[in-house]
Amino acid sequence: MKLPSQECYHILQDTKGYIWFATEQGLCRYDGEGLSVYNEKNGLPEKAVYALEMDESGKIWIITSTNRILYIDNEKLQEASFSNAFRQISKGRIVTSLVFVNAEEMYLDTYVRGTFLINKKTGACTEIKHTQNYYDYDVNLINNKLIAFNGRANENVRPKPPISEKLNYFISGKLKQVVVVPQIKLPVRSTFLLTCSMADKKYVAFGQNLIVLNPDGTHETHRLPGVVLSMYADEDGGLWIGTLLKGVFYYNSADLQSKPINSLNNYSVSGIIKDAEGNIWCTTLEKGLFFCRNEKVWSYSIPNMQQNPQVLTYLNGNLFVTWQKKIYVLNDSVLKEVSFDVTSPDYITDISFFNHKYYISSHGFLVLTDENFTRIHPVRKQNWPYNCAAKQLKSANGKLYTLGSSLIGEIKGLVCNYRKSVPAMPLGTCFEPLDNDCFLVGTRDGLWKVTWMGDRSSIIRIPGITQPVSDILKDKKGRIFIATKGEGLFLYKDEKLLAVNRWFAIPARILFEIVQDVNENYWISSNEGLYCCTMQGSRVSTRVYTQSDGLPADEVRELAATPDRIFFSSVFGISSLPLDSEEKRGNPRIYLSNLQINNKHINTGHLPHQLKYSQNTFRFHFDILSFKDFSPHIAYQLKGRDKVFSHSNSTELVLENLSPGKYKLIVYGENSKGIRSTQPFVYTFYISKPFWQTWWFIALELVTMVLIFIFVLRVLIRRAQKKSEEKNRINALLAESQLTALQAQMNPHFVFNAINSIQNYILKNQKEEAYNYLAKFSHLIRMILYNSQKKIVVLAKELEILSLYVELEQMRCKQSFDFEVDLNETIDENEVLLPPTLIQPLLENAIWHGLIPLKNRRGKLRLLFAIENNLLKVVIEDNGIGRNQSKREKPGIDHHSMALNLVNDRIQMTGQLYDAMEDASIQIVDLYDETNNPQGTRVEIYLPLL
Repeated sequence: MKLPSQECYHILQDTKGYIWFATEQGLCRYDGEGLSVYNEKNGLPEKAVYALEMDESGKIWIITSTNRILYIDNEKLQEASFSNAFRQISKGRIVTSLVFVNAEEMYLDTYVRGTFLINKKTGACTEIKHTQNYYDYDVNLINNKLIAFNGRANENVRPKPPISEKLNYFISGKLKQVVVVPQIKLPVRSTFLLTCSMADKKYVAFGQNLIVLNPDGTHETHRLPGVVLSMYADEDGGLWIGTLLKGVFYYNSADLQSKPINSLNNYSVSGIIKDAEGNIWCTTLEKGLFFCRNEKVWSYSIPNMQQNPQVLTYLNGNLFVTWQKKIYVLNDSVLKEVSFDVTSPDYITDISFFNHKYYISSHGFLVLTDENFTRIHPVRKQNWPYNCAAKQLKSANGKLYTLGSSLIGEIKGLVCNYRKSVPAMPLGTCFEPLDNDCFLVGTRDGLWKVTWMGDRSSIIRIPGITQPVSDILKDKKGRIFIATKGEGLFLYKDEKLLAVNRWFAIPARILFEIVQDVNENYWISSNEGLYCCTMQGSRVSTRVYTQSDGLPADEVRELAATPDRIFFSSVFGISSLPLDSEEKRGNPRIYLSNLQINNKHINTGHLPHQLKYSQNTFRFHFDILSFKDFSPHIAYQLKGRDKVFSHSNSTELVLENLSPGKYKLIVYGENSKGIRSTQPFVYTFYISKPFWQTWWFIALELVTMVLIFIFVLRVLIRRAQKKSEEKNRINALLAESQLTALQAQMNPHFVFNAINSIQNYILKNQKEEAYNYLAKFSHLIRMILYNSQKKIVVLAKELEILSLYVELEQMRCKQSFDFEVDLNETIDENEVLLPPTLIQPLLENAIWHGLIPLKNRRGKLRLLFAIENNLLKVVIEDNGIGRNQSKREKPGIDHHSMALNLVNDRIQMTGQLYDAMEDASIQIVDLYDETNNPQGTRVEIYLPLL
């Protein structure tokens, strides 16, 4: 983060979880993503803040360089009502600290020149001076808060400095204890008087002196490495002391007799805190703010080391690190170089301790040396005068073995005996001795098993791994684990490989090393962090350490386990963790930092709950206070729209075009481990309906619709009435037309001829014929009269009438013509409908004007029904004299035209009732023979299928 000034003074974490620190150029608040600065632009013209504290209610208070007293209210600076009064009585003094002893009283301590008590309720400001010697120090325990008093008895009298200094310990104003600090020779009185409490112990520091006041009335005096600028006691029992130009010193469990851990050397540490997640924050006077995610992660430096070391191993009670051709050993938390000189350009590949000797290997040499690295002896191949070379050394079953490029050998003293493998073994990367002269060898393309047989060895591939094998571990119970670069972790059992990444809950697939510590935990390095796996029976619990847990980098390479710590390497050097290190990761906290509704900024302190229908687009920005994480995110659910929680990879949430209704937004902050905030952000709001969706507008719409419906209904009724009247008129016309058709069908000539035929049968005493003719005639009349009452009839009924009519005509004409009915097989005569008495006039025309005048041949009348183009086709065809001859014989009378007009009228009348009749049509075709003589007439009628 970019600080307004590198000179920082105090630091604290508020009740919400924000980090606050004072600088020479303003007050800063950090939320994990951005820095908010209070300076001359927002109420802090003097910029510099020298004191910072939080009261019991969680309100932040500051003292500026001009002794103004301010506090934060709704993220804005407000000046206290008693600020001016305090400035008047504290002119020329610098406030270095303030302490709240209860809800009303606050103590302000100045550098050397006095302490002040302010009552926040009444605004009264009082200066407090002790009455002891000029060089004495007073501390007063009030409400379990240790207050330092820097006031002087007499400003104008400065006695000769004594050889000792005294600390007067008061409890609620009564002198409890006097501590003498002897043998201190100072020309002037010591600088700051600082206090700190941990459980029942009280710590007081001045200069380089630290006094521990025990609850039993005893005390301890300690000389510190530097002048104390700040003190902090964390909740885990650790004591942190910031010094002038000596950095910060950490005493684990507040054990002042132990050697402290020193960091930030050459810096003046002015403030220290440990936040709720266990992160350490330090402010300095020279270089701003420093941050540590885990104080239990220790780092060790090797000069000029720019990449991972070649070897990291724990042997014979010593931790060894090799970098290029140099060997380092850890001594008193410092890596010190071991004097080791071999005339070879090759880097060291491994170190092994066997039979009280160290064996050191590289790609160009293998040597033996004593425990002090004073004498170096080369190890040579058997029957070979040159040095050996080795990639890895391992001891097992009382023997020491070495892995060469593609050979495995046994080292005895200064001689190494290699055995050739058949077929040749691939280039090995690591190996593990088994029982009975067997070895597992990891290579760049899988795992192999090598078995020694005499002076040679056989080799077989173990199926299951195709990626490079990086390490092989045989644990204390004889289980063998295989780490690979690309396929994860395997267990070798019964000469088979079992993938155990899921069992060990290790998502990483690129693994580098695996070791087992004294507690039988497995430590596995990977490109995604350091894994610690604890096996209890068949169950494995796994913890992962990454940068968010304090590691310098996520990618960890070499490993070594000592009795109390796990050491690991990264691109930043060597680091370590305690074996029993527990993750301290509190729940993240979530706060709304910004809200826009329809791109308009809303005061987050007063969120609106009743919104207009147009206010339906929201943009939320949250502060997720999780300082261990690089990218905290949110999980949210909008009740009223969403049924389940959704996740966002950012801290911003956009809700667009929400429908009117009641909503409840629930948002949790999440860290990289998937841990949610304990308390979610909850926002309930209601988006009003637009006026056209309100009850009164809907009621108005309903009334309007009813009125429109009534109006439309009345119009429709009127139209229906008119249509009914028109239909009645059409029916009347149709009835008239039917009567006309009936009259046309019952032509007087036909009736007269029929009666004459009956009379002729009677005169000739042909009673049976007369009776038969009369019966059929009367039956025809009844059928015609019956069908004339209907608008449409089935084809079967119409055929019955037509057949009966033609039969009577045949009887009358003495069977002078034949009649044929052809009904297509696709027609169901009981389903097809047509208007009644439509075809009879055309049959009558064909008989009377075409067939009866025929002299030279027997007459033939054909009636055909078929389906064509989804229409009913009716064909009336005769082989009579034709229309032209008929006109010549009976000039002035066009019977065909009369019949056609009658049929057309019937079709038009029926079409007014049935729209489909619009497709009906009639065609007349005159028939001729080859010599163009008339051969009859064909009439084609096309009717829609009703």
